[in-house]
Amino acid sequence: SFDSSECHIVPSTAGQSRASLLDVDADDPVLVLTQTVTHGGTPIYLGKYIVAKAVPSLTIIQSTK
Repeated sequence: SFDSSECHIVPSTAGQSRASLLDVDADDPVLVLTQTVTHGGTPIYLGKYIVAKAVPSLTIIQSTK
């Protein structure tokens, strides 16, 4: 089982590569969510999510059980 879980949220801009994937302008604001868990004291990268302005709401549920 996992020891802990974290989601770091950082404001950013879409940038050229993300903009084409998200169908937004490169200078549009986005939130970058990076999710990690800890197993035996070692952090493990789970995923990175990009949230653009078109998303009406966001729910984050994390559990280590």
